[in-house]
Amino acid sequence: MPDMTTRRATLLVKLRNRSSQELDLASDSFTVGRKSDNDLAIEDPAVSAHHARITKIHAVYFIEDLKSTNGTFVNEKRIDRHQLRDTDVVTIGQHRIIFRDESAAALAPAAAPDDLDKTMILSGQAARTDIATPSASLRVLSGKTDQREYLLIKQVTAIGSHAQRKV
Repeated sequence: MPDMTTRRATLLVKLRNRSSQELDLASDSFTVGRKSDNDLAIEDPAVSAHHARITKIHAVYFIEDLKSTNGTFVNEKRIDRHQLRDTDVVTIGQHRIIFRDESAAALAPAAAPDDLDKTMILSGQAARTDIATPSASLRVLSGKTDQREYLLIKQVTAIGSHAQRKV
């Protein structure tokens, strides 16, 4: 088994109109911005002087936007702070940075792309009676029904009329 202590997270930096480069996240804090005092300086007016920071807390990496003008995006969603996972795509301006965490990739099996759009039914172990499970209910706010509140105690609850039910 590979030694996880020697593995580091890396960034695959794809700056617009420049060749790609790979950077090690060797320290617990890594900054990105337009000024030269950043760990990754990007000369682009769309990038703020101090745009974003990647921080390592224990073995987990986070990215936070440093109140930039144009925002920081992870997987096309604007973020203020976000936990990074292997292969997350960070977008700053028109530049892409792919976060790679080899230790996380080695521990988690990759999902088959064809299975991601399918519904899966998982059959679990018998219900444990030694732990309390939170109850859920459905409250009817308007309309004609025989109850105002229904307890949701089954794994699947059907809502609506049933073809075999006679009214």
